[in-house]
Amino acid sequence: MKKKTLNDLPITLLNVGGNYTAKIISPQSGTVNATVEGSSERIASLKAEDLSFTADVSGYGEGTFKVKLDAKLPQYIYLLDSGTDGTVQVKITVKDKPATVDPTPSTGGGGEPPPSTGHDAGSPSTSPGTEVSSGTGAADSGNEGGDQSDNSTNSP
Repeated sequence: MKKKTLNDLPITLLNVGGNYTAKIISPQSGTVNATVEGSSERIASLKAEDLSFTADVSGYGEGTFKVKLDAKLPQYIYLLDSGTDGTVQVKITVKDKPATVDPTPSTGGGGEPPPSTGHDAGSPSTSPGTEVSSGTGAADSGNEGGDQSDNSTNSP
């Protein structure tokens, strides 16, 4: 049997809920140095990509927790030491909710009607309103009569 140490192997956090962010706080590097053992042939061909270390945080809420470290190794390769006690310390926090982003589309949607309202309301809405409220006298004067009829309509 032969031994080999692979340094700085990343630890992946699994099943972090959509409303949370999780960060490994111990080990600070978020990596492990793994010493493994196996046959000379297998150890000689072993690469860092062949090993993976994960910590499953499903079911955890906000807070700091010690989470079991799981190692996945190739067949006939055995983990002797990961440089940890078999756990990692993980801090889980609630993500900031993007509630302030939602009003932006409403503002954009509200921005569309004013140009159409300005064009449509300026001519068609005022002209029919002018004709109706002031009778036949405003029909000949057009916009000027529209201003007068709007004022008289608002005063009673």
